Amino acid sequence: MLGTGAYDRGLRATDISVDEQGTGILARGREGITVRAAFIKQTEAEDIAKRALALRTAAGTLSGQSIGAQVEELDVETIVDHVRAIWPDGVEAVHSHRLVEALARFRPDLYKPWLEMDAAGSSTALSAALKPLKVSTRQLTIRECCGGAKGLRWADIPVPKNSD
Repeated sequence: MLGTGAYDRGLRATDISVDEQGTGILARGREGITVRAAFIKQTEAEDIAKRALALRTAAGTLSGQSIGAQVEELDVETIVDHVRAIWPDGVEAVHSHRLVEALARFRPDLYKPWLEMDAAGSSTALSAALKPLKVSTRQLTIRECCGGAKGLRWADIPVPKNSD
């Protein structure tokens, strides 16, 4: 898989024939090279996995679910949960740098390093942390605060799936 801009740099996966299984393009900066890897069919991969499981079972190096033990699910919080927890009541929108300040007070173990950045850097850190959860910051103008800056609107923050 090639990222955006690869085509403009001359890196085209369409140049590889369907008959060249295991061939790909290794993108390195602005250049790319054609590489070949071992092509393993699904059935071969299953055989390899079965052999690896047998070897590790015999060696006694497995634990947890891999040996059939019950593993309780962890209640994992995300940054979205943290943002919801620190969000000021009745406020429609908050600038990212203000959210970072509140997050750092709420969970200094996670967010205090973001305070060492300038406002743009901490806002970018927040945006990058939210992006995998499909939450985007946007340019907001908040007159009561400090004019225009990146931030979040309450309406754009997803409701947790386990909430009623």
